[in-house]
Amino acid sequence: MLIAVNYHYLRDESYKDGIYPITKAALNKQIKKLASRFRIIGQDEIHLVNSSNEDLCILTFDDGLREQFDVGYQVIKELGLKAIFFPSTRPIQNKEYVLPVHLLHHIRANYDTNILLELLQKFSTIDQKNIYEKAKAQYRYDHQLAATFKYVYNFELSNVQRVSYINLLINELEIDLSQFNNDLYMTERQISILGQEGMIGSHCHNHNPLSSLSLDEVRDEMIRSKQILESIISVEIDAISYPYGGPSSYTDDVLSLANDTGYRMGFTMTRGLNSKDAKMMRLKRFDTNDVYGGKTDLLTEMLKEQ
Repeated sequence: MLIAVNYHYLRDESYKDGIYPITKAALNKQIKKLASRFRIIGQDEIHLVNSSNEDLCILTFDDGLREQFDVGYQVIKELGLKAIFFPSTRPIQNKEYVLPVHLLHHIRANYDTNILLELLQKFSTIDQKNIYEKAKAQYRYDHQLAATFKYVYNFELSNVQRVSYINLLINELEIDLSQFNNDLYMTERQISILGQEGMIGSHCHNHNPLSSLSLDEVRDEMIRSKQILESIISVEIDAISYPYGGPSSYTDDVLSLANDTGYRMGFTMTRGLNSKDAKMMRLKRFDTNDVYGGKTDLLTEMLKEQ
């Protein structure tokens, strides 16, 4: 059996909305607890899920945030463990670009979500009740307003509408994208260090929900990210974490295309245990909030049901 546990923001600060970090102390404690129950492995051993009788665990970090290197990698290194870090590559390639998902996290942490929803209605009619039924499946730990906002932005708007909305917010709030990028994302040197230790995978190029793209666009996302990362680390990229990762964010065609473009394992955000019959391009993951010390202990519940 294999479990995968995913992390994003690693900070001691707390926010009213938008950013839900885990502190360094809580991260350290949670990983030690996981290591007491499972054998923590690197991506070179993930194939064992289909044959081993061991209880295995892989730790993953999505988005390529600088704090994941400064905090997450240091914790992992101090404990003598491995993990996989999945950066999206456009902010690496363009130092004046910030992924819209991170801009929205920052803005939601500092502004009222009602205001953001009002601006969003310039681009899409929002039926909050009906949309929330779909949104809560994708965003388990967000309150109704936040989940609705995130779902409409990510899955109801076209790419053109998303870009227009983000540009509206950047102009309204006078955000310095170059400084934002520098503060938020890993450097190429940091990615190279992780890559030399076998700890880098792809999170695509633009961090778009792959289900919203044409298959040609999906192929470009996957290949471009793979090529950029391989040029930095000089190591082949085998693993991909599908952006957002929930049931609305990928299709069977997307998973097949990942395999066709050279990936050998793919991580979703569908919660669950990966047993011996696990599909390598459809691996399940828990969020940090689903396991020991999180908002729920979904992991323990699922282990009891085995």
